[in-house]
Amino acid sequence: MARVIRTSLALRDLTTIANWLADHNLDSALNFYDEVDRILILLSHHPLMGEAVDHLSPGIRRHTLGDYLIFYRPVDEGIELIRILHGSRDIDSLSE
Repeated sequence: MARVIRTSLALRDLTTIANWLADHNLDSALNFYDEVDRILILLSHHPLMGEAVDHLSPGIRRHTLGDYLIFYRPVDEGIELIRILHGSRDIDSLSE
């Protein structure tokens, strides 16, 4: 069975985004959570589906979800979710 490992930074990102969305529209926040879960399941089954972004860190891949970028790394039997960031950010590092 495919698995998704979530880093603490990714969990923080998801909570921050969902809280911001909920402040503006609760349904939007709930839909965002559902869509992220759907994409993570898909990526865990097809980890090479996203675009390689080795210039950020070796082995990292990116998948776009609306205005957000999901950064992850393929691992044995799934993926490790690294970050979820808004696409308008200047992304030089995934560790900030």
